[in-house]
Formats: sequence, C-alpha cells, structure tokens
Amino acid sequence: MSSTRTRTTAAQQNLRFDIQGLRALAVASVVLYHLWPNRLPAGFIGVDIFFVISGYLITSHLFKSLEQGEVRLGRFWSRRAIRLLPSSCLVLVLTGLSIAAFVPRNLWRQFLGEVVTSTLYVQNWNLAHSSIDYLNQDNGASPVQHFWSLSVEEQFYVVLPLLLVVILALSKRLRFSAVKVARILLLVVVVVSLAYSIVETATSPGPAYFSTATRAWEFAAGGVAATYLGRRGHAYGPSARRSGAAAAGLVLLVVSLVVITPALPFPSYVAALPVAGTFLVVAFGGRTFLEKIGSLAPIALLGRISYALYLWHWPGIVILPFITHHALTTTEKVAIGVAALILAWLTTRFLEEPLRFAPRTKSLRPRRVLVLGAAVMASSVVVASTSIVVLNVQTAQAASTAKRLESGDVACFGAASLISSKTPCKNPKLDGVFLPDVSQMATDDANRPACWSAGNTDSLRVCSLGQKTGFTKHLLAIGDSHNNALIDAYETIAEHNGWRIDVAGRGSCYWTTASQTQLTNELATACASWKSKVTKYVAAQKSLDAIIVTHSDGSARVKPTPGQTVNEATTEGLAKAWAVATRNGVPIIAIHDNPIPAPNTATCLAQDLKTANARCSFSRAVGARYFDGQAEAAARTSKAQVIDLRRYLCTTTTCPVVIGGVIVYRDGTHLTKTFIRSLTPYLEKDLRSALTKAGA
Repeated sequence: MSSTRTRTTAAQQNLRFDIQGLRALAVASVVLYHLWPNRLPAGFIGVDIFFVISGYLITSHLFKSLEQGEVRLGRFWSRRAIRLLPSSCLVLVLTGLSIAAFVPRNLWRQFLGEVVTSTLYVQNWNLAHSSIDYLNQDNGASPVQHFWSLSVEEQFYVVLPLLLVVILALSKRLRFSAVKVARILLLVVVVVSLAYSIVETATSPGPAYFSTATRAWEFAAGGVAATYLGRRGHAYGPSARRSGAAAAGLVLLVVSLVVITPALPFPSYVAALPVAGTFLVVAFGGRTFLEKIGSLAPIALLGRISYALYLWHWPGIVILPFITHHALTTTEKVAIGVAALILAWLTTRFLEEPLRFAPRTKSLRPRRVLVLGAAVMASSVVVASTSIVVLNVQTAQAASTAKRLESGDVACFGAASLISSKTPCKNPKLDGVFLPDVSQMATDDANRPACWSAGNTDSLRVCSLGQKTGFTKHLLAIGDSHNNALIDAYETIAEHNGWRIDVAGRGSCYWTTASQTQLTNELATACASWKSKVTKYVAAQKSLDAIIVTHSDGSARVKPTPGQTVNEATTEGLAKAWAVATRNGVPIIAIHDNPIPAPNTATCLAQDLKTANARCSFSRAVGARYFDGQAEAAARTSKAQVIDLRRYLCTTTTCPVVIGGVIVYRDGTHLTKTFIRSLTPYLEKDLRSALTKAGA
C-alpha cells in the first residue's frame, strides 16, 4: 500500500461516520431528484444538508485556531483550495469541451458563460439575476447549473474566517470568551438570515433560492452546533440521550424527503425542517448508532465520494439529450448514474485524496497555493473563452452575409416568401442560407434601452423614431417585448412615410387595466405603476393620430376577477385601457401576436438547420394556443383596427421555423430582428390600410 493510501485511510479513520452517512444521504437525494424528479420531489434538500454539514465542520476547524488565539486565514483558504479546486476545475474543463462538441451553438454563450461564473464561484448570483431578468427567462438549465451551491459554500468559506477574526479581536478587547462571542453572532446570523429568507422567498422566489443571504442561516446553524456541542467531535451528555436526539434528526430528514415539494416556498421557513434534522445529527450523532450505519462500506464510500459525485452527475443529464436528440430514457438515466459513480471514485481516489493528504501539498505556502489555484481556474476559463472567440468569428461572418442579402434585391427573402399565398415565392439561391447565425439567434433583437422600461423601477421610457419635426402622422406604439421587437420596422416605416412613431415598452407588462402575473411582488407593483403612467401619458397627448398596441399572449397572463375567465379578463382589460384614447378620438391599431412556437423550438432548430423545418415546425393550432384578446377587444372599441401578420408566418396548417433563408424565432416567443426586417414592407402596407379604415 502506498504511503498516500495509508495516510488517506488514517484520515478516514478519524472521520465522523455519522456525518459521512449524512453526506451519502444528501448526495443520493440530489442525484435521484435530478434523474427522477417525480420519484423524489424533495431530493433538492440534499443541498441544505450539505450546507449545515459545511457550517459545522468548517466552524469546528476554525475554532481550533480560535482557541489558540489566532485565525490563520492564508492557511485555511489554501487548504480549501487544495480540497476543492482540482476536482471542480477538471469537471468544468471537460464540460466546457463537451459543450463545444455536442451542444448547439445557440446555447454556447449561456452555457460557456456559466462555466466562467462557476469557475469564479459566482454562479449563484448569475442564476439569481437570470431568474428575474425578463430577457433571460427562456434560459434552460446549463450543464454547470449545479455549481450554484458550491458558489454559496465558497462565499461562506471567505466570510466566516473574516468574521472569526473580528470575533477574536472583540473577545480580546472585551475579555469575553471568543467561543461565546462567536455563538452569539452566529445565532444572530441564523435569526436575521432566516427572517430575510422568509420575506425574500415570498416576494422574489427566484433570487431567494440562489442567494447567499437567504442560505447563510443554514451554515450558521451548523456553526452554532459546533460552538455548543462539537468541540470534542460529539455532544456532551449520556449516550442514550444523544442517540435519541440523533434519531429524531434522522426522522426529521426522512419526513422532509416525504412532505416537502417544489410547490412549497423554499428555502423560507420550509428549509427549517431539513436544517433542524441535520443540526441534530451533526450535534448528537457522534458515537451513536449513526456512526455504525455511516461506517457500512457502501454508505461510507458514497459519503467519501459525495463531492465528486455531485460534480459529475449533472453535466451528463443536460448534455446527453443533445447527443441522442431525445429525452433521457430510464436506461440512459441509470447509465448516467453509474458513470457518475465511477468518475467520482476515480476523481476522489486519484486526484482529490492524493493532493489533499500528500505531505508536500500540506507544506505548500499559501501564496504558492494561490498561484497554482489561479492557474487551475484559468484552465476552465480559457476553454470557455476560446470557444466563445470561435463563436464570435462565425457570428461576424454570418452578420456580413445577412447585411449583403438584406441590402440587395434578393427575391423571396424571409417574409417575402409569402408562404400562405396560393403561389408562394421560392428562390433556389436561398437554399442552405440560415440567417441570423444560429449562435446569434438569442441576441438578434432590435430593442433599445431608450424605449424600454424594466426591473423594479416604474419609469416610463418613450423614444421617438422617424421625423422629430414636420411629421405627417404621429403614432405611439405601446406593449411588452413583442412590441419592442418591432422597433426596426417602426423606424423604417416612419422614415419612409415622414411619420413620427414613439415607442414605449416594458418587460412582461402591457397596457391593460387588468392585473398581470409577475415573477415577484416588486415587479407586479412596478408593472401596475407603469400602466398607470402610460394611461396618464396617453390622456395628455394632443397630437396622436393613432396608437399601436401589441403584446405577447403567452407570458404575464392576466388575473381574472371572481366570475371571470382569463379570456374575458384579458379582453375587458384591453378595452378599458384603450377607451382612454378612443374617447379623445384616437384610434387603436392592434397587431395580433405572432404564433408562439412549441417548447424548445430554438434548440431543436439549432441541432440541424438543414432539417429544421421538417423536425421543428409546429401547427397553427399550437401557435395559437394562447389568447391575446386583441381582436375581441377591438370589436368592442370604436375606431379600432386589427393587423394580423400570421399569414406571413404560417401556411394554412403549419408555422415553419425557417422561412426564405431566415430563422423566424430567436427564442420561445420572439421573432428575430432579421425576420422582422423582411416583414417590414408588409407591416407598412397593413398599417397604412388600417389607418385609412380608422379615418386617421
């Protein structure tokens, strides 16, 4: 047996096997939840178990330094780096290469960007931002999304030692026990962070799930256990009492896995159940029956490789469907689980433990570890950045081609294919042309900050397109992102006709008197205030010739009042809002929303452009599955006209995803800017006709 192996075994003999058992339970719960979410819907609490364990172990470790009168920050952080960085960066590098090899290019920016944020341990804040960013709501789960919890842990590893340095200084000045001061401050963190978690989960559930601030109390709870009970590796008191408390903790964890569901507010107060269970086990489980259970070979092994297993299991779940082009089968899920176990054992046995326990590694100065750690982290950043550079080159080439086709007289380009007419336009020169470049689909958007209101602020931003003075008509276009997606078209139409078209848009919010569903309470308040400002703005305008309205019919649906259906509430809310304009003689031009693609259409298209229409097109019935209320509200409104552009997007039965060499959709609901530019002449014709019919 090698000396490294001997040291590893000796280190394991000093482990608390009840905690190894907890680790095994935590990682098994998470892996089973990710593979079979319907079978174990509460498996995500495994992350909370890990958080409490980390809080307990790290606080216990740091207390040894605290009792000696110093906290050696450099040594602590270097040991954490040696423990965590090699395995995580190996997974990130190989995952980055797999993304470049197997994932469609339209997802590279998101996925590779998350490789970088995961490497820098800020993935949780990236996901928290994306969860409330209207423009990122279509983002799918990336192969490194699970690194959010590791990011939270790393941030804890930075903050806690600094807090203990402050505690040590206070205890010396006040002549109090450092452990007692730490206990008080950790209890304060538990109370404050838990209270914040409850409030934040109720108001902003997306950010709350990933926030370090809403999870800090879970680490602090483990830390509190260390201050009271963990200084000798187990609790004080009779063995029977400790065994009873540990058994109660185990029962709480089992109950958590049974009663908690994703529908409950989380973390909030719900997380208190698994946190309390873990607290009891780490505090009282030492030298009880749980040590015997945790020392059983399969459980001990699973606990030993739990960190590496957590790293390895998720990338396969996300990436394999891109290779097979179908949802994971049971056989494939089992294969992923087995492969993750093998990779986790190999990583632990031949990478993590040799580095962790080697005398040469332990003797490294913190500064040397910092340099080596930065080099290891740079490897995954380089892999991701190189792929993004390649992507940018391809994007620039595609943009050049698009500019040439758009500026030239190319027959049948985009909407000019007139796919619903009796004699559709076909141009063989467009065969094999797919614009914009698939990697640029998601950002092929014409929206502009000056025309856009978003976030928790209720500001009303209005921009002007076309003639600033001397215009022959003055129009105002109001809506959500589907309205602002038409900005290039509005600008071209205004310039062609000597008009002025003002644009006011807001994410997931449009002009209606009805209340709309929103991701957070703050967004709901801001949306309601924005709509009120729109109403006042419209009432104050004296020179408007017409108001253009459009909105997505698939997001931020209205909330019906008692006795109403959603459709009735949608129609009534629009008609009441528009009445503010029509009472002053200003007509409404309602643009029917574009068809909404089937789920995952953008990714389906990107997998193989040549066969995209055959594989990814959807029926008109699917595209019209939501109700936007535009035509119905117009029928109840005087001088209102409706423009329906769907004849340029669908045949009598089918809505293609590529039309005339142009990719139609940039995500799950929005048209690409490139397609909208090809649609502009037809929108202009329809808009002029609608104005004439309305007498404007």
